Amino acid sequence: MKIKNLHISSFRGIPNEQSFNFTDKNNKPISTLIFGDNGSGKSSIIDAIEFNLQGKIERSDSLKNEFRAFAISLNKPVLNGSKTICTLENNSTNERNIVVTFDEEKEKYKFEKSYQKLHPNFQIAPIALRRNDIISYSNTPVQSKQVLFWKFIYNSSSTDNENTFDNVLIQNLDKERIQLKTKRRNEIENLAKSLKIDIEKIPSANTNEFNHFVKHKVRKGLTNSQYRSLKKTGNLKGINEKAVRISEYLSKISIDIRNVETQIKNIKRINSPSKDSKKSEVKKFLSEASQHLTKAFKNISTVNFIKDIKVLIGELTEVSFEIKVTLKNNKTVTPNSIFSEANLDLLILLLYTSIIKESNKYGQSKLLILDDVLQSVDSTIRLNFLDYLVKEFRDWQLIISAHDRLWLNQIRSVFRRNSHTFKEIEIYRWDFVSGPQILEIDNDEENNVLQEALKTKNTQIIASQAGLFLETICNKLSMNLNTSIQRKFEDKYTIGDLWPGIKKHFKKTELNITTEEIDKLLHIRNLLGAHYNEWSISLSNYEVNSFAENILSFYRKVFCEKCQSWLNRNKNCNCKNLIIK
Repeated sequence: MKIKNLHISSFRGIPNEQSFNFTDKNNKPISTLIFGDNGSGKSSIIDAIEFNLQGKIERSDSLKNEFRAFAISLNKPVLNGSKTICTLENNSTNERNIVVTFDEEKEKYKFEKSYQKLHPNFQIAPIALRRNDIISYSNTPVQSKQVLFWKFIYNSSSTDNENTFDNVLIQNLDKERIQLKTKRRNEIENLAKSLKIDIEKIPSANTNEFNHFVKHKVRKGLTNSQYRSLKKTGNLKGINEKAVRISEYLSKISIDIRNVETQIKNIKRINSPSKDSKKSEVKKFLSEASQHLTKAFKNISTVNFIKDIKVLIGELTEVSFEIKVTLKNNKTVTPNSIFSEANLDLLILLLYTSIIKESNKYGQSKLLILDDVLQSVDSTIRLNFLDYLVKEFRDWQLIISAHDRLWLNQIRSVFRRNSHTFKEIEIYRWDFVSGPQILEIDNDEENNVLQEALKTKNTQIIASQAGLFLETICNKLSMNLNTSIQRKFEDKYTIGDLWPGIKKHFKKTELNITTEEIDKLLHIRNLLGAHYNEWSISLSNYEVNSFAENILSFYRKVFCEKCQSWLNRNKNCNCKNLIIK
């Protein structure tokens, strides 16, 4: 149940109909790298996947949040809503839309999801990790950290019972509710005095009847927008403006009361005997997911003074969550007192990914999305973490977004080294009207570009692309084969520096004839492909085509498309499908 295709319309930064393909040439879902500048729409794609499969945006059920980008594209009429359709591995489709209606009485838009339930294959834990997850964990007190995971672990099959109400929090909220209700009662009295009517004639302030009363008895039939417009132009007459201010304040108090009552209801729901299993399943998840934390951390981190890492659940309070680190000298400390920020980030990342991996045991599909979550992590640690992730989540579909080209190249390298099949979606431009402009990139891009160049029959284009492609091959092989090379300042090398060592490496192999042919025609790269030379027009089409064809032939012998790896010093690829005699 991995993702094959995502279709979006009018969702966040994607104003028009747009589809994103996550499959290989055989229409099988594979891992995908999404690359683009900040603000180019990467997160809109990831949010659309999360919304479609889990009904949430950045882990929130709310569709309107002042701290988050608007859920519907602002380039289209809001009433159009938005649409998301996800095609899964078994070719089933999952559609979840945002439906918008306008309440004329309240004069505001109402936003609703077309349906509320999580997809049955994605209902255990979140599928997306973001930088904010690390920040939220760091900012949550130890005494109540477990509560953070109540929202992170959506559902499981646990049925144990063991917890009670959070009485203090409920009592404080109840006091706030009583104070607000007292304030509302006083303001209703003030409104009655202002209108010079009996207080019993004013409907309850949290009902539609009150809104109707305000419109017809206070604003004299005017809507909110009409009232504001007339007031702005100085044409407002016969309206008790004090009564309008009081009624607006009453509406605000009613909203505050509803919010407090919702908080109390949610706490009681989580803490009620019928929901004790929720806390039990969180503890079980955390306990099982953190079992391999020590091993993973020691394999990835560069620190060498760690003996053990333990997770303590419910030791300080019912909802406490602590991580304790035992050093090699047997001292036990908190991670914050011994680790750098980079290692703290790593610990949190490992905890979250472990929980997501644990969710697969309960039936969640193998999909993990990292939305720029590794960008701010120390470069050495993030590479080690990614290497660990690709090995531990070998058969998972990984979707990773990045905005730094160096980091993109590093991800490619890790994926290829571990024979993890992937594709790329590059967002090369975004604007408000058309949204993201994308380019789907095959891993075999340079190969395809050269083959397309051969079709043009333009010798200069062919020579140029052949030279660039050969330079790419030389860069990869010189590292994999550890060929001899004379060091240069800042390690900047050209074909002239790299090619001799590679040619020498294959001299006594079956590729000797091919490398000799390339070497014989290597001058074409400079004569025609890289510089202007008047005499280059004397080069024949046959020579240029032969140069390109030999490079393609050489590439097919040194790069394995099956495991996406280059030839190594043992003269074979990672899967040993390619072997040079």
